[in-house]
Amino acid sequence: MIEKLNIFNSNVIVEDACNLSIIFENDAVSFAVTNQQNELVKSKKWIQCSENEFIALVKKETEHDYQFSKINIAFHNALVTTLPNVDNIAEAESVLFLNGGKQHDHLMLDVLDNDTALAYQISYELLTNISYHFQGANYWHMHSVWMKTFKTPSANDAIFVHVEDHIFTLMIWKNQQAVFCTSYQYATQQEILFYILKVIDLYQMDQHKASVLISGMFADKALEQS
Repeated sequence: MIEKLNIFNSNVIVEDACNLSIIFENDAVSFAVTNQQNELVKSKKWIQCSENEFIALVKKETEHDYQFSKINIAFHNALVTTLPNVDNIAEAESVLFLNGGKQHDHLMLDVLDNDTALAYQISYELLTNISYHFQGANYWHMHSVWMKTFKTPSANDAIFVHVEDHIFTLMIWKNQQAVFCTSYQYATQQEILFYILKVIDLYQMDQHKASVLISGMFADKALEQS
């Protein structure tokens, strides 16, 4: 059995304590160690690595050299949706399941403000492993980070489209405030364009003035020329 990764006790002052950041993606996992000045000390990424292998590798790379004051864990491998009412957990589960989520996965909520939360699902196995080995860690989805920190390039409304293999995420900013974020499954480029136009219409955005930003990798190369 792999032992727990020891986390530095924040009640004890250690001058050179560091922060550990971990991100779980669709086919990769990575970590970064930063010092108290937020300078990068060490980082590594592994492709197609199992959860247990990753935990063992992180321990090997860090446990003898660093003490941690904080552990941050981010997920970038799950469907997401924003909810105007964070009290209705059943509604969040239903929406994610309809969008292609797994019915028995654990529901996570990142509260963005007093009225809105980002909902996503994580497998019970993954959540159990990281909860045991990285005790005291903070969790969030990468889309939550983007929605909290992204600044629109102008005062105009903005649309951010992040595309992955057969999944894409739409984020909408109105008056420079994040108001919408939902993932969809797609099979053709027409489906992505359909959802973009539908959301533009829903939020009454000016197609000629709104900024459109696209990132990620396209499963269908034809979309790049659309």
